[in-house]
Amino acid sequence: VNITPIIVFFTNTFITNAIYWLFSPYVDSFMGLAPPPLCIFLAVIWLLIYFNCIMHICEIICLVVFGLYHLFRVYSMAVELEHGIINVYLLWSTSYFIYIFMVLERKRALAFSFFIFFITILIGLPHFHNARVNDTLIQYS
Repeated sequence: VNITPIIVFFTNTFITNAIYWLFSPYVDSFMGLAPPPLCIFLAVIWLLIYFNCIMHICEIICLVVFGLYHLFRVYSMAVELEHGIINVYLLWSTSYFIYIFMVLERKRALAFSFFIFFITILIGLPHFHNARVNDTLIQYS
């Protein structure tokens, strides 16, 4: 198995998060706290993947961590859309669902993605009176 694309992806994600946290003027309270632990997490996962240790466990752990991140960003996106702020995360949320199907088997991936989808809809229910939030959650969740 060629792990070079995985290592490149984690390296780019690590560098991007570190640069965003250090230099971006648009850091909200969540993004002020999340990138340092996320960078440490990605560095540890990168090392485990590089040395080809416990690959599947790393993938499952990443699935859970990215799932929690996805749900928090959906919540913040719904709040921001109510105030008219466009959040670019809505364009990236589909990549999480692709990752689910890359890691899990078909039936488990389908069940897990439906689980995340329904939690996403539940998060958005209080904001469904806003047409922009309603449309965004249905299209990108």
